[in-house]
Amino acid sequence: MREKQLPAPIFFLRHGQTNWNLERKLQGLNDVSLNKAGLQQAKSMVPLVESLEINSCICSPMLRARQTLEQLQLNCSVRFDPAWQEISIARQSSHSLRLTTAALNSLKANTLIISHGSVFDALCHSLAIPKKTLNNCSLVEISTCRAIQIHHSGYPLMDC
Repeated sequence: MREKQLPAPIFFLRHGQTNWNLERKLQGLNDVSLNKAGLQQAKSMVPLVESLEINSCICSPMLRARQTLEQLQLNCSVRFDPAWQEISIARQSSHSLRLTTAALNSLKANTLIISHGSVFDALCHSLAIPKKTLNNCSLVEISTCRAIQIHHSGYPLMDC
């Protein structure tokens, strides 16, 4: 059973690829930029995100998330919120796996969250829903656990 019920639907988009992702280096609070592939991944998400009728966006203030947001050219209100930024590698603990009640209460239906893989893990943990590892520029609809992962061949659905 979920600890917190969210308005539906909520969408979560992991930022595009960085060179550190390619090197499998943990980025934490290092403000790493998207690489060329990451910028292209984000641009390729535009038609899909436009089809979602997004009313608002919450974005991590980290550079890679902001660059992903810029490529989407959203026509809605955007809020940069440190509650949704990457978790500090040096300060990871069991309590950092949960998002604050205030962060969860700020969500409204048709909100797009642009953030990081570890934040998605924390969101799943906070909502008591099965965790799924997200690749760069993967989009998940939280209300139905319908995941859409970007590939150069299209947008195949993945099971959560």
